[in-house]
Amino acid sequence: MYQLKITLRDSKPPIWRRVLVPEQITLSKLHQVIQLAFGWNDEHLYMFEKGSRNYPHNNYQTWGEDLEEEGKKDATTTPLWATLQNDGERLIYTYDFGDWWDAIVLLEKQTRETSSLPIECLRGKGTTPAENSGGLHGYNNLLLQARNSHNPDQADIHNFLMLDIDKRIYDLGKINERFHALN
Repeated sequence: MYQLKITLRDSKPPIWRRVLVPEQITLSKLHQVIQLAFGWNDEHLYMFEKGSRNYPHNNYQTWGEDLEEEGKKDATTTPLWATLQNDGERLIYTYDFGDWWDAIVLLEKQTRETSSLPIECLRGKGTTPAENSGGLHGYNNLLLQARNSHNPDQADIHNFLMLDIDKRIYDLGKINERFHALN
């Protein structure tokens, strides 16, 4: 089993989830785990990246389900253990190529427990930003607009920000209930 810490990049305060997953889980199923852990609706494309594309001799790789891009590997057949093998290694998970939500997937440790244990959220922190809100910058801007009592759109923005809040707020029990469908 792999213990992963998944943190939304540049979130302040940090928004993260610590999950326990089998090392043989495919990247496409890890995508589902992340969607359920953060309370998003899986409405957009995603990819996983390892390495840096800016260094010519680096072993940069990408995985996703949309294989039209040259060089992208299939997330539906790639097991997690093929991408992360040592504690401290990480992947970048990008969701929604318009809003560009980035999360760092860190392999904190490999446990000795059997891989037949259920997927589980161990801890977490923070409410996930609303999907389709323009990424972290757009979401923070919407929060400012929602606080402005002189903004004529304040009520509409507030209603948008509250959509799916029951799924996006960190609630360990509810996240693990959603994981039950994956196990």
